[in-house]
Amino acid sequence: QGIDFATYQCARHYIDGVYGQPLQIGIQIDQCYDIGRIRQVHFWPFWTQDSSIEAFQGSNAITFLFYRSDWEVVEDVFSWGYEYGMYFTGSSAGSTNGQFSNINFDNVDVGIVFNNTQQYGAIFSNLNIANAGNGNRHIGILGVSGGSSHAIIRGASFWGSINQCVDWDNSGYIMISDSFFQPTGSENPSAAVGIYAGRAMIRGNYFEDNIPSGVA
Repeated sequence: QGIDFATYQCARHYIDGVYGQPLQIGIQIDQCYDIGRIRQVHFWPFWTQDSSIEAFQGSNAITFLFYRSDWEVVEDVFSWGYEYGMYFTGSSAGSTNGQFSNINFDNVDVGIVFNNTQQYGAIFSNLNIANAGNGNRHIGILGVSGGSSHAIIRGASFWGSINQCVDWDNSGYIMISDSFFQPTGSENPSAAVGIYAGRAMIRGNYFEDNIPSGVA
């Protein structure tokens, strides 16, 4: 693991200027009841590019794992080659809300997973999710069934080997605007954005004309 701010209470944590190659969990946060901040984090295979280790990371590792955090602020972060870029779920303490800006995930199997957030939402601006072939699912944003998440995204770009930019089967909602969708994976579904549960507001986006339709 990289940084564990989940095992014990971590109010007002401040993480800045972290570079490295955590092999399973980069940064995990829980029990933060006052605003925590994360900025300028860069996780890339600095330590080794051994193919077996990269394969392990690509199918097991999480860059950021959020349980309970109130008003979390995350800005200017990047990771390469993880299974998940960012994962929102819950613990006995609750779940997360906050603001996330200049978020960049490259060669990740799933960019962001939404299981549970607080009702006040996870608000994103300037989000880039790309894949160079890592993993099997190749999904930009995944809203998993059984949870309740509120996701607000403005100014995102989805490109590279991505089969589906948004796969939403969560009982909460997703709002996404001013974004660019260019899925070029070899197993494209019928739409770049699939909404199968919950609610969605999708407006003012551009869909590259290489799939049958934009939204299902």
